[in-house]
Amino acid sequence: MKIIYIISFLLLSAIVGLTGCESVVENLDSFEGKSKLVIVSYISPQDTMLVVQIQKTQPAIGRKMTDEQLKVKDAIVTISDGASVVALAYNPERLQYEADARTWPITAGKTYSLKVMSPAGNAEASCTIPATEGIEITEIQAPYTIEKDYYGKDIRRYSVSYTWRDAPGITNYYRTLAYKQYTYTDPVNGKKFIQREGLYWDYGDGNIHTDTETQNDLLSTEKLSYYEYNYESIDKPFHIYAVLVVADRNYYLYQQSLDNQGENSGNPFAEPYVMYTNIEGGLGVFAGYNQVVSRLELE
Repeated sequence: MKIIYIISFLLLSAIVGLTGCESVVENLDSFEGKSKLVIVSYISPQDTMLVVQIQKTQPAIGRKMTDEQLKVKDAIVTISDGASVVALAYNPERLQYEADARTWPITAGKTYSLKVMSPAGNAEASCTIPATEGIEITEIQAPYTIEKDYYGKDIRRYSVSYTWRDAPGITNYYRTLAYKQYTYTDPVNGKKFIQREGLYWDYGDGNIHTDTETQNDLLSTEKLSYYEYNYESIDKPFHIYAVLVVADRNYYLYQQSLDNQGENSGNPFAEPYVMYTNIEGGLGVFAGYNQVVSRLELE
């Protein structure tokens, strides 16, 4: 009898367990995996074109959507400064919404509102364009050393850095960029071509900063090293441009999220990182920035 009782109990437990599993499966039928709008847009007084990129997310449950299904081509996209509104049109070649910023310029100090209405959903966000008064690049340095390349040829290794003054009394967010610009003369036809090449920092916190790092109201980049392989063939002088992005909080936090997510890339044991967003009704960022630019002439 004890054996029969134990077997009956096990069978009953199994049936209850199966019933529980069946109930969970049935509950999945009521779960709706829906796409969300993903919106990315940066606006600046230096813009010649206003750009808003919009896409839909791939739902976690359900059939995988094609690239075409993820596109959002039928949205009504507007940006307002509180006094006037500009509508952005979809460009099917660039897969983004655009408007000419030269006819509707962005102004420092103003707050702008983005609205997106589409069959896939509605979303909105706002940002304020930071001013650059009191912020200036005070010094650019690019000393070089001569090193040997793989073939034993002399090559210049430049070490680029710059310092800038922070505007006191307000919280500022920055991103540091740099590029070199030179003129190349074609030896065959004598035509001159202007070339630009980006220079990139590669260190811990990326190239974003806050003014909590200031010392005597000054901040500095770390040193950026690059090899000038084309020195003999380019026209002299050539220039190093320091581009200081003066950003709003949305820009800073979103770029910080991208940096943190990039550090986790490829690491199966990394903790998941939640991306920053200021989009209501969707994901992504609508951010404002301004620029301060200075250049160094090199022979």
